[in-house]
Amino acid sequence: MMSPIEQMMLEELRRRCPAPSEQARDAARCHAGMEGYDPALVVAVFPRWMVMQEFPIDPYRLDFAIVGYQVDNWYGAVECDGHEWHDRTQEQAKRDRQ
Repeated sequence: MMSPIEQMMLEELRRRCPAPSEQARDAARCHAGMEGYDPALVVAVFPRWMVMQEFPIDPYRLDFAIVGYQVDNWYGAVECDGHEWHDRTQEQAKRDRQ
């Protein structure tokens, strides 16, 4: 479940960034070494990097990650929401750990 600010970020990324084709999504996923990652979560693909949504960093997930096409080639991470969305209740804390 996305927070309202994550949804706004996703919409803005989709509006401003080139939309990846299915072929580009598959290539991006494989180049990043993310065989188990859903290619539909690749938001934008550029010549040297891509924006990925719900990026897994065990045991958590980043809202968005900017990664290169080589494994462990990081450019940045974006966590859109903070305390207002995470760990305020036991249910939220449990969801965040999944």
